[in-house]
Amino acid sequence: MSLAYFGTLTPGPSGIATIRFSVPVILQTFRIVPNRVSAFKHVQGCTGETSPSQFSLKIYSNASMLPTETEPKPKATNTLLCTQLDYVDEMLDWKFSITPKASSRLVIVQGSFEKLTIAIYGQFLPEGPVEPPAPIPAPAPTILPPVTTHTLPRSIDVSILPDSSQAAKSLLMANTANPPLRHILHSLLCYVTTPEGPFDEWDESNGNPLERLLESDTIDAVELMQEAVQALRKPLPEIDESTATQFTSVVNESLGENPDTYTCKLLFEILGYASLQSDSLVKALLFGITSVTYLADPRLLEDDNVSKHIERWISHPLVAQNLNEPSMHLFRATLKAYMGVAAVLSVVWWSRFPPDAVACRALSVLKLWAESDGICEIVRTLSLVPVFYEALSELTVDVPLHKSGLYAQQLLEALNVSVDENEAPVSEATAAPEPPQLSGHLEVMAQIVELHELDDIAVKRVNVASQRILRLAKETPEEPWSLFTDAHQSTSKTLMLTQIEVFGKLSHYMDKFVETLLDATSSSVMANLLAALVNVAETVSLLLPHSNLPSRTARSLARLATSVFISCDLILSRNRRQTLVVEQSHVVRETCIQLLRTFVTLDETYSAFQYPGAEHVLHQVLSVWLEYGTKDSMHIYVSQTAVLLELLLPLPQSNPEDALSLAQDFWVREVVRVMHQLEQLLAVLPPRHWTSLALRLAELDGGNNSVGLGPWLAFNELHTLRALVGRVILDADAGKLAVMLHVADRSIGLLGTLLRDVLRDETAGLIIKDSRVVSALVQCFELLVDNHATTNATAGLAAALAPYATDEPRALRRLLVTVLLRGCRSATPFSSLLAIPTLLVPHRTFATRDMDLDVFGTDISLALIAICAAWNENIQSPIEVCEALVHILEWVTEYEDPTSIHLHGFGQQAVDRIRALTLEHAPDRVSALDVSLAIIASSEDVPDDLKAATEVHFDGTPFTSTLADLRSATSRKQPQGSRESTPPPTHGPFDILALASLSPRAPTSPVTPTAPLTLTKMYSQNEFRSV
Repeated sequence: MSLAYFGTLTPGPSGIATIRFSVPVILQTFRIVPNRVSAFKHVQGCTGETSPSQFSLKIYSNASMLPTETEPKPKATNTLLCTQLDYVDEMLDWKFSITPKASSRLVIVQGSFEKLTIAIYGQFLPEGPVEPPAPIPAPAPTILPPVTTHTLPRSIDVSILPDSSQAAKSLLMANTANPPLRHILHSLLCYVTTPEGPFDEWDESNGNPLERLLESDTIDAVELMQEAVQALRKPLPEIDESTATQFTSVVNESLGENPDTYTCKLLFEILGYASLQSDSLVKALLFGITSVTYLADPRLLEDDNVSKHIERWISHPLVAQNLNEPSMHLFRATLKAYMGVAAVLSVVWWSRFPPDAVACRALSVLKLWAESDGICEIVRTLSLVPVFYEALSELTVDVPLHKSGLYAQQLLEALNVSVDENEAPVSEATAAPEPPQLSGHLEVMAQIVELHELDDIAVKRVNVASQRILRLAKETPEEPWSLFTDAHQSTSKTLMLTQIEVFGKLSHYMDKFVETLLDATSSSVMANLLAALVNVAETVSLLLPHSNLPSRTARSLARLATSVFISCDLILSRNRRQTLVVEQSHVVRETCIQLLRTFVTLDETYSAFQYPGAEHVLHQVLSVWLEYGTKDSMHIYVSQTAVLLELLLPLPQSNPEDALSLAQDFWVREVVRVMHQLEQLLAVLPPRHWTSLALRLAELDGGNNSVGLGPWLAFNELHTLRALVGRVILDADAGKLAVMLHVADRSIGLLGTLLRDVLRDETAGLIIKDSRVVSALVQCFELLVDNHATTNATAGLAAALAPYATDEPRALRRLLVTVLLRGCRSATPFSSLLAIPTLLVPHRTFATRDMDLDVFGTDISLALIAICAAWNENIQSPIEVCEALVHILEWVTEYEDPTSIHLHGFGQQAVDRIRALTLEHAPDRVSALDVSLAIIASSEDVPDDLKAATEVHFDGTPFTSTLADLRSATSRKQPQGSRESTPPPTHGPFDILALASLSPRAPTSPVTPTAPLTLTKMYSQNEFRSV
C-alpha cells in the first residue's frame, strides 16, 4: 500500500473539491487528519488543518473494473461510487474495498467543510504493459587516493587564538584601503540567516516559478519583490547563468536608487531564501546586489537590536550542535573557528582589487583550513563559499562605505565578549565517566536554575538542551532510569526537580511579554521560549510516572502549568498576526493540558489518584486566577481557568455499568471538595464560559450517584438574585439601582440558560416547585416590571419558566405573562409569544380582575403590533405563531367583561395584518379570529399615562445614564471648563460587582473610588452565596 495523495482541500462555491491521479489507483484507505495533528509519525511539518470540528462528508470515486480470470476483458464502464462519512474531530481511517476490484482516477469530495486534510492510500497500476528494464552494467571500481589531513600552524589556527578575528585583522593591515572589519562583519550578518520553516511543495507540472516570474507582466516593484520571495520559497532545479542574471536585474530594478524600509526587508528575505538554492543563483545575487544591499544595510536593521544579531550567530546549526557539549572549551573553540573563517572569507569578498598579496595569503589560509578536520565543514556551510574563487578575479566594483552607526560597533564588541570571556580553564569533576550526549545538557539546565534572571541567550540554550533531553526521554519511554542516573551524577538535584524549576524560570520570564505587543525581535525570543516550554513540559509528562514528587513540588507543578496555559492565551489575544507565535502558543497550551491530565491519572480501582500530589491539582487550577485580581486582563485569567477546568474533567459515560463511570463519580467528589473555590470562579465568569462549564458539570454529575451539581448551580444563582433584590429594596438610589439591575440581568440570563440548555426537565420542575424559589422569582420579576427593565435575558427566563409555572401561584403567572408580552418587543419576539399560551389558564384561576386592565390590554396590543412588524419570510414556525396570536385574543374574549380589557394602539392596520397572516398560514382559525376581533374593544391611540406605564428599555439605555450619574457622583470634581485628556475607563464585570455591593455588610452609600473593596474581600464577606 502506497500513499497516493496527501494535502489540504478547500471546497469550491458548491462545496466540492476534486482529486485526480496521474495513473490508475486501487483505493484502499482514506484518512482524515484533524486540525494540528501530525499526519505521519516520522515526518515533520505535515499537520492537519481540517475545520470545522464536525461535519458530514460524501466521497465519490469512479470505478473502472479490472480484468479477472472469469472476465479477462471487462466492459469499459465508469461507475461513480458514493460513501457518506461523519467527521467528529478525530483521526478517521476508512477502509475502502469493492468486489470485484476496480481502479480509480478521480475522487470527488463534497461536504460542509472549510478545510479538509486527507491522505489516500492505494496501489498504483501501470497504464500499459511494463517491460523489464535492461540490466545495468556494473561500474568499474574507482580507487581513490588516501586523504591526508594536515595540522594547522599555530599562527593561523583561530581556535587557539585569544581573538578569533586576529587572522582577518592581519589581512586587513596589509591593505588599508579595504573597509573596516566592523563594516564587513555587519554586512556579513545578512547572509548567515536562513528562512524559517521548511520548503513548500513544488509541482513540476507548473514549470519553474523563477522563469514564470521573469515572464510576468507585473510592473509594480513591491509586487515583483513579493513574487520573488514566493518563487524562492520553493526548491528550484539548477538554473543557468543567464536566468540567474535576469533575475538579479529584476531585483535591482525593483530596488531602485532609494529603496524604502519595506523593500529592503523583502530583499533581506530574498537573500535568505536564495542561500539555499543553486550555486549559480547565489553567485548572481551576491555579485549583482551587493552594492545596493550594502547601502541599504542600516535600513534592514532599523528595528533590530544587538541581542537579535547575537542570536543569529548562536542559532547557526554548526554552533548550536556544540552549544551544550560537556567541555566549554570545545564550544568556544568551535565558535572562534567559525568567526575566524567568516572574517577571512569576508575580507577576500570585500577586496576592492584583483588578486594580490592579500588575496593570495587568504587563499593559502583557506586551503589549509579546508584540509583540516572540523574546519572543512564550517567552510562548506558558509553562503560565500560558492563565489569565493570567482570573487578573486571578478569582483572589481568600488563599493562606497555607509555610516554604520552604533549597531555594528556594539555587535562586534558583544561578539568579542561572548568569545573571550571565561578563558580560565574549568576544573573537571572527578566523578564517574558520564555519557557526553546527556551530561552537557543537564549541566546547562542546572546552570539555568542558578541564574537570578534569564535573558534571551539563556532561553535559547534551554531550548536546545531541553530538546535533546526530551529526545532521549522518548527513546527510552519504558525504562528512563538512565536519565535519572546521569542526572544524579551530573548535578546535585534530581532530574524532575531541575526540570520543574526550569519550567518555573521560563514561566516567570514569559510574564514580561504577556502585556505587550511583540515586535520582530521579541517574536523571535518568544518562539524560542515557547519551544523550550513545550520541551520541558513534555519531558515532565514522560518522567512523571517514574517520579515521586513531594506535595509542595506537586502543587508548584500544577500552578506553573495553569499559569503558562493562561499566559499563552494572553499572548495570543495581543499577537494574533504573529503566525509562528500563535501556532507555538497553541502547542504549549495542549502540552500543559496533557501534563495535567497525566498528573491526575486514576489508579486501577478508579477511586484514587495514581501519583502522589495529584489531589492538589484542582485546588491550584482554581486558585491561580485570584493572584491577578488587579490586572486589566483579569477577564482572560478567569475565562481561561474555566476552559482549563472543563478540559481536565473527564467525558461523561453513556453506560452507567461501565468501569469508567466509577472515575466519573470520583471526579464529582473531587469537584464537591473544591466547591467553595468553584463558587468564586462561577460568580465572575462571563456568561459564555459560565454556560459551557455549567453544562460540563451537569453532564459529569449525570450518573446514578448524582449529587445534584445542576440544582446547586440553579440555587446558587437564585441566592445571588435574591440578595440583589433585597439590596435594591433596602437602597433605591438611582445609580445604585441601575448597577444592581445590570448585575441581576446576568444572573437572570444564566438561570434561563440553566433551565433551557443544562438541566433535565424533571430537575427543573422540582426546582420551580420550591416555595423559596417561587418567592425569589416573584420578588425579582416584580422589581423588573416596575422598573421597566424587561431585557432579552428576562424574557428568555420567563419563556424557560413557562412550561413549569402552570400550577404555580397567580402572582408568578401574571408576572411571567407581562414579561413575555413586553418581551415580544425585544430582539426575539417569537420565542416570547410562543411561551404565552401555556400560562393562559381560565380567568378565575389567573385572577385577571386583580390586574390593571388598561395597562394589561396595552401590553397585549403592543405585543401583537411588534409581532406583525417583526414578521419575515425566515420564520421557522409561522403556523404556531398565528395559532398563539389567535389563542391570546380568544382568551381575552373569555373574560367576564371583555370590553374592560381595552387594546390601546391596536388599530385597523394591525387588525388587517393579523387577519392576512392567519388567512395565509392558519386558515382554519380565521373564523375564530373574526369572532374575537368583533368582541374586543380597541383603539388607534395610546394615552400618555399608558405609554409611560408600559414603556420598556431593552438596550440598557437607562443603565448607561444612571451609571454615568453614579460615576460623576463618585469621581473627583474638576474645575469648571476643564475636560479630561483621556476618556474615563469603562466598568468591567468586576467593577460592577463591587459597585453592586453584594455583601450585606457593605455600605449603602455610593461607592467611593478609595473604598477598599477587593474581589477577595467581597467573597469572604458574602453570606448570601453560601449553599
